[in-house]
Amino acid sequence: MVTQIPLSPLPNQELTIMLGANQRCVVHVYDRLGRLYLDLVCNNEPVQYGAICLPFAPIITAVGRPFVGQLRIIDRLTRPHAQTIPHYEGLGTRYFMYYLPQDEEAQLNAQ
Repeated sequence: MVTQIPLSPLPNQELTIMLGANQRCVVHVYDRLGRLYLDLVCNNEPVQYGAICLPFAPIITAVGRPFVGQLRIIDRLTRPHAQTIPHYEGLGTRYFMYYLPQDEEAQLNAQ
């Protein structure tokens, strides 16, 4: 099931959330020079640090990661082919982050 990650329009935030397959995740989203980055720890194991949050693109790129699924950030005010670079001030109103389970991510990649 696709899950929305509840983010606020803050330049630096961290939240703990349960995601598919009983994954207890700590998500840290932060702004650096006008770009959003993400650190992810899953079940107390580092998954990825400093992942850039680009619109509609997979955020987690680490190979052999202890995380099942994918995170994506979407600009809900534009079409998929015209996504804009997310800015923290639009989190929760324009830009939304989602967790996609492995099967949903595979379907999206097949399109």
